[in-house]
Amino acid sequence: MKKKFDRVYQFKITLKGIRPPIWRRIQVPETYTFWDLHIAIQDAMGWTDTHLHEFEMVSPSTGEKVRIGNPSEEDEVFGQKIIPEEKQKIANWFSMENKTANYIYDFGDGWEHKIELEKILPRDKNVKYPLCIAGKRACPPEDCGGVWGYEEFLEAIRNPEHEEHSTMLEWVGGEFDSEYFDPKEVLFEDPNECRKYSWSNSDMDNGKEETRDFIKEAEELLVDAENDLNRGDYKSCFSKSYHAMVSSLKALLNLLEKRQEKAEVEKLSREVESKFEDIYNQILLIDQATGLVLNEKEVREFLKAAGNFVQDLKNRIKTFSFPA
Repeated sequence: MKKKFDRVYQFKITLKGIRPPIWRRIQVPETYTFWDLHIAIQDAMGWTDTHLHEFEMVSPSTGEKVRIGNPSEEDEVFGQKIIPEEKQKIANWFSMENKTANYIYDFGDGWEHKIELEKILPRDKNVKYPLCIAGKRACPPEDCGGVWGYEEFLEAIRNPEHEEHSTMLEWVGGEFDSEYFDPKEVLFEDPNECRKYSWSNSDMDNGKEETRDFIKEAEELLVDAENDLNRGDYKSCFSKSYHAMVSSLKALLNLLEKRQEKAEVEKLSREVESKFEDIYNQILLIDQATGLVLNEKEVREFLKAAGNFVQDLKNRIKTFSFPA
């Protein structure tokens, strides 16, 4: 049941570190929690909510900066205090005297956003909230490497002579217009529905915990693979890229099995069988060959393909809903 509200909070969300700026202006109900605001920011910006996030804000009661997000067992072990975002109403924190906050998304790429409360307005009964009323420029692609990686990405796709031009264009799906944004195209998801399938939810059941572990393993393998590539250890890079894909596949299969989605498990297994068979055969050849010299460009492209594969399965995992 939707909560009644009389006022809306108008925020400007600006992605830090990029010029010209990428920003959005949104209006949300005063009843929103920080979790609800997180979902609105994700939708307005164009992110996919496939990474962890956190808010930083000055507490109006103590004057100290605090962290608001999804507390985990690891946070408790290391003595890090994170206030649960689902229990905190934005109206109790934001005011015209305390109007800014920091929002971090994807601790790897480190996307920081400035949140600024611009106005508190009476609700328009003829408007459906939340609403995006303005903005400029496209959201960077997920997993492009943060501010510096995005700059390198743009440089590559804008220059046909760049050595990464074709690879980057293929990675992003064939085209990318960094200047395009239309607020009318923003579609907002129901935060309550999103909560059910949030893979970063601290209330995950065992099945989702195991799935998160597999995803974490896949991401760590990709990082190690990239380090191997930079060191010139192409065989190790190739092998770890492959095993990262295997781990991400285990993540999705584990989740489907926990939910007793036998038909989906069989369908997914058939879908990737031929692709993985080819990849596996290549790995065997590399492991068994002596004196085999791998081409850096081919291994780099394989690493990118592995990263795309892992991201695709993370997105698939996100599409499944779970009982609250």
